[in-house]
Amino acid sequence: MKYLDFNTTRSFGIELEIADLKIDRRPAQVAINRVTSGWVVKGDPSIRDMQGNHGNHRSVEIVSPPLSGTDGRDQLKAVCDLLEQWGSKVNKTCGLHVHHDIADMNWQGMKTILAVTKKYEDILYSALPASRSNGYTLNGRPAYANGRWCKMTPEQADQIDAVGSKAEFWSLVRSSRMGDRYFGLNWNAYDRHGTVEFRYHSGTVEFEKIWNWTVLTQAIVEAGKRLRFFKAEYTDTENERFAFKLQWFADTIGIRSSRPTRKTSSPQYIETYNWLLSRIKTFNPDKVARVKPVEINTQYAQVA
Repeated sequence: MKYLDFNTTRSFGIELEIADLKIDRRPAQVAINRVTSGWVVKGDPSIRDMQGNHGNHRSVEIVSPPLSGTDGRDQLKAVCDLLEQWGSKVNKTCGLHVHHDIADMNWQGMKTILAVTKKYEDILYSALPASRSNGYTLNGRPAYANGRWCKMTPEQADQIDAVGSKAEFWSLVRSSRMGDRYFGLNWNAYDRHGTVEFRYHSGTVEFEKIWNWTVLTQAIVEAGKRLRFFKAEYTDTENERFAFKLQWFADTIGIRSSRPTRKTSSPQYIETYNWLLSRIKTFNPDKVARVKPVEINTQYAQVA
C-alpha cells in the first residue's frame, strides 16, 4: 500500500527572522555551530526590534543550509531549542521563509504549484495573523501595509490555466511580478537557488509551527509532481464555501485522507492537517466552526 508522506529526499531551507535574539550574534553562532552544521546568523535591516527601531544588532536572520529528512528535522529542532532557551522574541516585522528544492520539476509541475497556491491562498492566510495580509502598526508607529513582504499571488486564475509551455509560464510569472520577490509564493528564488520560496508565515521560534509549515508547503510542492491538469479557476460544480475549500485543499495536496486506499495520508500529513485546522480555528474560528480534526490511521505503522 502506498502512502502520501513527507518526501525525505527533497531538500528544504529555513530562514528565521528574529526581532530580539537576546544574546549577541557571535556567541549565538558558536552555540548553533555546536548542534548543527552550516547555519548562519546574520543581520537583517528589514527587521525592527521590540521597541520598533531598526539597526539593533540582536535583530537577526538565521539561515539554514539545505536540509532534508530526519536529520533536517532534528537540526531545526536543535536550533529552536536554543532560541527558546535564550528567550528569543519575534514581532510583526518578522517572517518565516521556507524554500523547497524544485530542480526535478518541469514547467507543468511549477504551473500546478502556482495553480494550487492561487486557488487556495485564502486558506494559507486564514491560518496566520491578520498582519500577514492586512498590514500593521508597531508600538503605535506605522509599519507596512497590505502584507508588503508576502503579497498575494498576482497572476489571475484564467492566466495560469492558459499556460501551455515553459516559456509561457516564465513569461507570465516575470511579467506579473516585475522582479519583485515579496510575494507569499516567491519564484525569484528559482533563478538563484533552484527553489520556490513560501514567505507567507509570520515570524516564530516554535518548532511545531515551523515544522508543520514546512510539511504543509512541501505537500503543495509534491502536488506539482503528482497532479496534472489542475485548474486554478473554480468550476460551476465546485462549492466555494470555506469549509469545503479547506477539505478540497487538504485532499488535493494529500494531507487529509485516513481511508485505507493508495492515497492514504501518513500520520505526519494528518498531524499537519490537524495543525492547520487548529491555526484557522485560532485566527478565523467562524470559518471552520463545524470542521473536526481527522483521526490518525492507527494501522499505518503496521502496513506501511
